[in-house]
Amino acid sequence: TLDISVAAFAHAASFIPELDLFGAPFLFVDEAHFSNVFNGEVGEILDKAAQDHYGIRLLSTFTSGYRLLFNNKRPVETAADLVGIKVRVMGGEANAMTWSVFGALPTPMPYSEVYSALQAGVIDGAENEPVSILLNRFYENAPYFALTKHLVLPMGVFISGAVYDKLPADYQRILKEEAVKAAAWEMTYITEENVKAIGEMEKMGVQVTTPDPSVFQAQGKEIQDLVAKKLGLTDLLEKVRAAE
Repeated sequence: TLDISVAAFAHAASFIPELDLFGAPFLFVDEAHFSNVFNGEVGEILDKAAQDHYGIRLLSTFTSGYRLLFNNKRPVETAADLVGIKVRVMGGEANAMTWSVFGALPTPMPYSEVYSALQAGVIDGAENEPVSILLNRFYENAPYFALTKHLVLPMGVFISGAVYDKLPADYQRILKEEAVKAAAWEMTYITEENVKAIGEMEKMGVQVTTPDPSVFQAQGKEIQDLVAKKLGLTDLLEKVRAAE
């Protein structure tokens, strides 16, 4: 009943467990590494996993860009500033583990409830990319932004296997090639839009800090190892790292 859909790995992981690995922090060194991962062997492995688990195909991988932490308690300059902050998290093993290790209190919650939960004090903060923070006006209830860049959220461009298999081989090839081109364009576009969004929110009084990433990155690697081991995906993690 549906041909193609874009879905965040964090959500699709409930159907394709291999995708849960990509909720681990600091997996990607830069944009080029992100592209190398999903346009190479790892992308092929995930495509196969999508077929095996759910009968769908992964054409390419978009991103919403680097995510940052926003909260209403205090500016975050170091890891110590995160201690005790209640942070809304998405579903998945990796996301909750990340904030626990960093000293915050992960609080699972539907995305639709974040604004009111910030307003009511149920949570102190959350994490997202700047464009979404601006569109949802989260900055109104959480004006302290930390450019942690802890996560680049992958979003799969999925196509029904039944639909894909009906296409002639040359159409399949063209569809795949164009999906990869679209992913490259989308990454450039969203990167620019996120920079603009931060600028707009700073004009509205948002306070932006840039914590030293070294401490977070060291802990991030430990979390990657823990998540991969728990999911039985240590080999996949090594392939992600090797694609740098």
